[in-house]
Amino acid sequence: MTVLLAICMIGNAVFAKLPSDNQPTLRQAIVAAGETPGSHLSNLDTKITGWSYECDGNNYAAAYFVANAAPADFGKLWIARYDDGKKAWTQSSTMPPGSDSTQTAAQEVITLFYDGYYLYVQLQSATGTPETLQFKTDLTYKREFFGQTDAGITDGALFYTPNPNALPGDPAAAIFDPETGRSRAIYPLDKQTPAMLRGEQTAASVVSACINQFNEHGVTYDKQNPLRAIAGARSSLTTDSLVFAVIYGANPDPTCQNREPVGAVYVFLHPNDPKRMKFVEQPIADIKHFDDSGLGTLLTQDSLAKLFGASTN
Repeated sequence: MTVLLAICMIGNAVFAKLPSDNQPTLRQAIVAAGETPGSHLSNLDTKITGWSYECDGNNYAAAYFVANAAPADFGKLWIARYDDGKKAWTQSSTMPPGSDSTQTAAQEVITLFYDGYYLYVQLQSATGTPETLQFKTDLTYKREFFGQTDAGITDGALFYTPNPNALPGDPAAAIFDPETGRSRAIYPLDKQTPAMLRGEQTAASVVSACINQFNEHGVTYDKQNPLRAIAGARSSLTTDSLVFAVIYGANPDPTCQNREPVGAVYVFLHPNDPKRMKFVEQPIADIKHFDDSGLGTLLTQDSLAKLFGASTN
């Protein structure tokens, strides 16, 4: 598979040219991105909602729901995509798995991205639960996986955060293989480290101290692995590497004050190849001053050589 990660891989569609209520027509959304819409596209002059877009080189795609759709079409996901190689627009419409016209609120498109072959649409339900849909080049639906996509890695694979209990063992992070549709857990590590143990103990202590407030305010959390989150995931195709932080014990309810969260940074070499994969764990010394925006600097050839030695093969 040719790997061409989207230039605009992550991010909601927000354009200054669009109406302030963020419900443009499909035509306005396409024009605002600098493209010329195809005249045969459906819903061109209909307001759209819960939408986002992506661009990969000269290609463009928008995924959206129709605002004020008729009951029979409520919850139907539409995709309009321009293929610069074919100089042509294609479109599709599908009812996302688990959706139907009786829903009281449509899902929202969080982002779209392209791995060079497949198009992905990440949705979020009315309850905030993410899922990612995989489409073929002709926009036919292929499959879904339940979680939030964080980064693209080699061979079109995706690093993502699974929903609680979506995979066996309830992992915090996994890799999705676009060809087989299978997911492989990548965190927790096979062998528990002192940083992981400290994190789990911290999270458990926060839950123990704050359980009454959580229940009172309707705070939800993964009861099997509470208050554990992935942060700042970055990848590099050039060095075939991946980095992310794992934070334990971040309190979702400000009414309950407790221990400071703790965490560690994990740098992986060849994350999509279990036989060659290596990793380094770096505990975060001071979570108060931790900034995950700089994690990408750990993926340069020089940085990896310092972490893994002169050979990074």
